[in-house]
Amino acid sequence: MSSVIEGKVFPFLIRFTNANGRVLDSPLPTDASATLDNPAAGTLVTNPDGSACTLTAANTLGTVGIIPAAGGFTGSPFPVDVTADPVPAGVVVVPVESGAPAGVTVVPA
Repeated sequence: MSSVIEGKVFPFLIRFTNANGRVLDSPLPTDASATLDNPAAGTLVTNPDGSACTLTAANTLGTVGIIPAAGGFTGSPFPVDVTADPVPAGVVVVPVESGAPAGVTVVPA
């Protein structure tokens, strides 16, 4: 399965397939579009010829389906797994509900 990190871009193409599911190099679509099965999961940009399409993932983690359409056809959702960004970008205090974790000393103010 393909994946993208939240806030990052997943590039893709929209192409026609034949009756056996083989991707066709020609003809190219002239009216390609796509939708998400969960619109809150990101933002799509498509081009009429199906080139240089992108999904910019939101911070909705999990699998999102990109549903392509062109030439009167609607394709099956293409699953993309949106994963958490592992790169530190800040720091916060996280309260501990039932005592401090092992190895941490809590000093009252």
